[in-house]
Amino acid sequence: MARTSAYLNFARETEAAFLFYQAIFGGVFGASGISRFGDMPLMEGMPPMAEADKIW
Repeated sequence: MARTSAYLNFARETEAAFLFYQAIFGGVFGASGISRFGDMPLMEGMPPMAEADKIW
């Protein structure tokens, strides 16, 4: 079976877009599911991220 990995960014609408595409094309998200910026640790020296941006 073919497999693809993608990194797409729809400003503050990414999850809704992915869920829409999943409804249209079927399939499942990978084992890790949907990752959000807010779930990732900040790299050393990075400025804090605005709460609104953490849900991308």
